[in-house]
Amino acid sequence: MADIPALAILLGNMMETISYNTDLIGRAMSNDLKGLCDDLAVLKASIKHYPEWQKDKGAIKNLENEIRDVVFEAENAIDTYILHASNQRHRGFLARAFHTTESASVLRSLGKRIAQVRAQVQNIQRSDLPSIGLDALQFDEISYMRTKKQTPLFGADKVIGFVDSAKDVIELLTGRSQRQSDQLEVISIVGMPGIGKTTLARKVLSDPMIDYEFFTKVFVHVSQDWERKDVFLSILTSFTRIDEAMNRMSDDALADEVRQRLKYKYLIVIDDLWSNDAWDKLKSAFPDNKKGSRVLITTRNVAVAHYANTKNEPYYLGFLSPEESRELLRYKVFDGNNCPEELQAYEAKILDRCAGLPLAIVVVAGILRNNSKATHWWMSVAENVHDYVAKNDELGNDVIRRSYNHLPYNLKPCFLYFGVFPEYFEIPAWKLIRLWISEGFIEHQRFMNMEDVAEFYLQELVDRSLVMIGQKRSDGRIKTCRMNNMLQDFCKKQAVEENIFREIKRFDESTSAPYSSSHNARRLCIHPHNLEHIKVKPTGDYVRSFLSFAKEQIQLPQEHISFIPKAFKLLKVLDIGSIIFSRFPAEFFYLLLLKYIAISCHFKVFPGKLSTLLNLQTIIIDTSLRALEIKADIWKMPQLRHLHTNCSTSIPKGNWAFVGD
Repeated sequence: MADIPALAILLGNMMETISYNTDLIGRAMSNDLKGLCDDLAVLKASIKHYPEWQKDKGAIKNLENEIRDVVFEAENAIDTYILHASNQRHRGFLARAFHTTESASVLRSLGKRIAQVRAQVQNIQRSDLPSIGLDALQFDEISYMRTKKQTPLFGADKVIGFVDSAKDVIELLTGRSQRQSDQLEVISIVGMPGIGKTTLARKVLSDPMIDYEFFTKVFVHVSQDWERKDVFLSILTSFTRIDEAMNRMSDDALADEVRQRLKYKYLIVIDDLWSNDAWDKLKSAFPDNKKGSRVLITTRNVAVAHYANTKNEPYYLGFLSPEESRELLRYKVFDGNNCPEELQAYEAKILDRCAGLPLAIVVVAGILRNNSKATHWWMSVAENVHDYVAKNDELGNDVIRRSYNHLPYNLKPCFLYFGVFPEYFEIPAWKLIRLWISEGFIEHQRFMNMEDVAEFYLQELVDRSLVMIGQKRSDGRIKTCRMNNMLQDFCKKQAVEENIFREIKRFDESTSAPYSSSHNARRLCIHPHNLEHIKVKPTGDYVRSFLSFAKEQIQLPQEHISFIPKAFKLLKVLDIGSIIFSRFPAEFFYLLLLKYIAISCHFKVFPGKLSTLLNLQTIIIDTSLRALEIKADIWKMPQLRHLHTNCSTSIPKGNWAFVGD
């Protein structure tokens, strides 16, 4: 069930939109909008800590749906009018005169809709919601963030446990205790979901003995939803930069390219292999070069392991020992320090019920971490662990849901947003932070800029063991991050329930079925291998974000791209870096509400008309050329915070005071 406090962010975003665009809406609406803002501020303060007193889950669900409908209705009405008013402002004198009657009609319609929304909000206020002061709450949050930010998570990259298992697998790969075969061999690690197969494989791959034995080492994820081409391209990134020519190659040609690169003794780790068919489609790329090369597979399916290697038994990964379990829990909760004596009885009870399953221990540790010294909290978790920890496939979702339910309201949409990225995608932290801000997930704080708040949120999710650090910067800050596939699956399902986003995965060319559910969606993310089906031209009256992330890029005819402004008129976030543009689509200038745009291109000049998009906060341009000229007068774009390019860029001279906060 969704949590009502997350709706406080929606309310805050709408109030911000009204504040930024009062001049466009006009004086006639100023009093009604001010009244609506006041009503929403009271409602926002009231629901911020709603679950602390409301125990009736049915009442929570009903109230949640009512508030969401009210906020979405108001947001749709206001954004639609702002778009209309912006278009009217950009028209010439005669065109404005011609559309005067239409504008008056739209304004009257907005007035009626706002009056209806105010009545609904006031009706909600008359319920028994308690009133909570916003200023004090925000100050407490900021103080906590400042304190927490100075104490980064200790040893975030350390791997706990699997010492004996790592030795066993390394022995299987190197054959140190017996004569090693020069022929290509396949070794499999088998275990249930959440038991640590991927962690063990990474630990093995980073071992010095493996460095010594194998000239080439590659780690590649497959998972249930995979594409043969993506796997081969991922392997090739270990050898070379993927260019446009490679992106256009067929699967078989890429397999041949991989074979040619694997000349010396190699170790390929194929993580999360689900089926025999997947192995059949991949194995041709791995040559037997008679140098003792190995392929290491992780899978939850014993049959797949036996199919990949009929001669040898797979390695069955067991549960953590009691000592390893205790070390892992203390590492995650106390940064490796000892557990206080008064909590050790509860610690033992929790570990007993986690039954040595790493995922259970890690996620439960995330629940305990921010109340690490509170005896009553440990008692509560210890008593309830048995409700959601068991040795079966349902474990993951049960544990993750409990951890999700204990997240603060402001972290929930940020956590669920990880579901928009492809599985095992290495996410640049800077880009994630820009997206969170543009999506409206980061609230304004009185003494911190939004980027610092977002970075704190990310560190919080890492500290709660819900997000993994990929790489760190030289100053210790997070450079890239990723998410466990079980957690990401939860994010995708929960996001649909809360209308955070919808994912378009598969497509039937004879219908537009994947888009049929997008009518009420606020955000759409589309898998890269479905981009070719954009020619169906989906529509979504209320879509605010259109996202597509991929390791490879494709080039689509211009006519299949121009539909975006027509189909998604209220778009605020557009990240389609997986599509290459030969010119900047002129149709994008109609997206007057746009806050964030990320595109890939082959053109040399970024047009001056871009400066008419006054709501833009972030511009990201990835070009294949060495230089880019930006003709847009970015200094006249009052909300622009970030401009990212991957090449030498010239911009108009201006006053720096116009940029940033």
